[in-house]
Amino acid sequence: MKSAKDRLDQMKKDKRAVKRNKECLDEAWLEIEPVVFSAFVCSKACLKKNCDSCFEVHEILIKCNHCKKHLCAECDLVSHINSPFHQRTVFFSDFTSKHLLSHEFVDSKSGIILQKGMVYSID
Repeated sequence: MKSAKDRLDQMKKDKRAVKRNKECLDEAWLEIEPVVFSAFVCSKACLKKNCDSCFEVHEILIKCNHCKKHLCAECDLVSHINSPFHQRTVFFSDFTSKHLLSHEFVDSKSGIILQKGMVYSID
């Protein structure tokens, strides 16, 4: 009987310790949350202005998550016309963005998203 009572007492202490640990974790999260959020936003943003292929400065860049490159509209078209599974996002100069479908490409002069057919070679 004594060991059962001791065990119940230990369980009560453990519950209090868990509650204290949870409160400490909650406080730690509140302190670090702005840093984590900022890192997340930066990882999704396009902070570059230069094309990784032609090295010129452009107002509109396309970020490819597969190639890990930032490309201007012309270089993106050349690189991705035959890459239907690459996930790309266009970033405009007004800080807006849009995910591009595999057949969508951006006109470099107007910024309008165009539909282009894919070209596949059958060997």
